Amino acid sequence: MEVLKNKKILFIGPVFYDYHLRISNVLNAYGAEVHFIPEREYGRLYRAFGYINKNIAYAYSNIYLSKNIQAVADGASFDFVFVIHGETITEKMLAGMKKQFPNARFINYHWDSLKFNPRAALLLDQYDAAYSFDREDVNTFPFVHYKPLFHNNESPIVPVPQKYDMLFIGVEYSDRYSLIRKLEKEASRLGLACRAMLITSKFSFYRKKLLHSKIYKDARASDFVYEKIPYATFLQLTNESSAIIDINFEGQAGLTMRTIEVLAMGKKLITTNFQIMKEPFYSADNVLVIDRHQPVVDPQFFKREAKPVDMSALLLKNWVLEFFIKR
Repeated sequence: MEVLKNKKILFIGPVFYDYHLRISNVLNAYGAEVHFIPEREYGRLYRAFGYINKNIAYAYSNIYLSKNIQAVADGASFDFVFVIHGETITEKMLAGMKKQFPNARFINYHWDSLKFNPRAALLLDQYDAAYSFDREDVNTFPFVHYKPLFHNNESPIVPVPQKYDMLFIGVEYSDRYSLIRKLEKEASRLGLACRAMLITSKFSFYRKKLLHSKIYKDARASDFVYEKIPYATFLQLTNESSAIIDINFEGQAGLTMRTIEVLAMGKKLITTNFQIMKEPFYSADNVLVIDRHQPVVDPQFFKREAKPVDMSALLLKNWVLEFFIKR
């Protein structure tokens, strides 16, 4: 794409799975030269500071990020500064970056709700363009554009025999464990096969048990998985399932990556996020919205044929390009 051919991009963002690599690879494929800098340091020292005091961790990350940005040579030759998240960027740092990269267009994207990222929210109007995956952010900040997350499913999924009617794979937090237990009871009542893989650490599990958490009163260690699930395993299990369960972070309106990926794969979705009903790709034949406090599964949902949906605008190679086309 000509808009990115021979362009230089400073990409600052979190190291989350391999998303930063996927984005960088697509930009490179368009002919851009990408210089990626993690928004923070991910070693043990950062984690230790985080346990002691989050402000110390932020200060440590500011030093780390500033040092790496200042090490970038020939700042005047950069065409774009692309920031995802940007929680560790201060107003002073951003002002310094604009001096260091005077010819660059500054772009900011958020795949976490800004209500949980107040530091970055204060700087939104200092970017040339700002985006969020959360409709509530767009309503709160008029200059922020709505942009859901992406998927990378370019090839059609090869159908395989279905092992599960309902599948959940995700990190255990908030009310997820109690909600999964309720959904498992629903599945048992309806004669549906449900598999749940709740990921946590043994420390977290036993800490909650020892603290006599009401939710964890009857929890067993075997209810959880204690290591990350490889993406290939996620894809395999998803392909072997009729519907995927999505439990959004309570209070966050943005659609999860899981939502976008599952629908792009042609699978059905069971979600607690009613915001999906506002999307052009929503269909009651494909998506069942449930109450996270009193979830009820409609057995007719599994009998209806899923409708094809057009998710091409959110395919990564199309999704990322929009950032660099000036509004």
